[in-house]
Amino acid sequence: MNIEQLYRKLIESARSRPADDRVPYAFEGRVMARLKDLPKVDLATLWGRHLWRAAVPFACVALAITLWTRGHEPAPPAPVHAEAHLTALDEVLLAPIAELGLEEATW
Repeated sequence: MNIEQLYRKLIESARSRPADDRVPYAFEGRVMARLKDLPKVDLATLWGRHLWRAAVPFACVALAITLWTRGHEPAPPAPVHAEAHLTALDEVLLAPIAELGLEEATW
């Protein structure tokens, strides 16, 4: 909601009520003067404050993940017989081309 609209509605509502002896003189003026004197909300400061508060937990999470990943041993290298399977796979996949006699053809 717009602040000006809220201000107008508040003033209209206050003026629609009859004057009461229980309310001190110029009370409305003092309240409105205080409301106008409130500092404006600085979104950049508010955003920065929350980011700094979040920096510590995120740094702790990053440190924990780093320590957890450093603590594990790397996977062992692939066994030598795995290369033999890859060579056999190449032979199987290239067998139809070999049957066609296209080994000499240049692409």
